[in-house]
Amino acid sequence: MKVIEYGKENPEVIILLHGGGLSWWNYRKEAELLKDTYH
Repeated sequence: MKVIEYGKENPEVIILLHGGGLSWWNYRKEAELLKDTYH
């Protein structure tokens, strides 16, 4: 499993799991929107 981490380190965590045929890059926009609040 490949893990890509975004955002500041804090106890608020969101894990985005992709389906078949996709990869971490599918969630780049979402990660940018959430990175200031979540890790």
